[in-house]
Amino acid sequence: MFDNSGTYRILKLTIPGQPIPKGRPRFGRGRTFTDSRTVSAESAIAAEFHRTFGVRHTIETPVAGKLNVRLRFFRNDNRRVDADNLGKLCLDALNGLAWADDSQIVSLIISKHHDADNPRTEIDVFTAGGAR
Repeated sequence: MFDNSGTYRILKLTIPGQPIPKGRPRFGRGRTFTDSRTVSAESAIAAEFHRTFGVRHTIETPVAGKLNVRLRFFRNDNRRVDADNLGKLCLDALNGLAWADDSQIVSLIISKHHDADNPRTEIDVFTAGGAR
């Protein structure tokens, strides 16, 4: 998966519930806005990050340096969704929380799976080659 030379996991987070793809930007009244479903899903990811790590988080957040990220999406239906839209929602939701900016991510692995009984999103963040 990732090169093991100096790479180690710095964050593991599981978001319960059906993974939601990021919606397209909407236009109206002369401005651009994000749909409420996307805003709600991003807020849920951020809330789970705070619930999981809160003050117990032992790494300095947001993390600086280059990162490798693995996203695994387990959906309870077979509806067609784009993996990149699922990933984009997670990456945007964790900007400023798990990392300073998603431009730090140098390697990204996204996979989709079916799990009728336990829909969820699993997020693993690794350093990239020992960089912190």
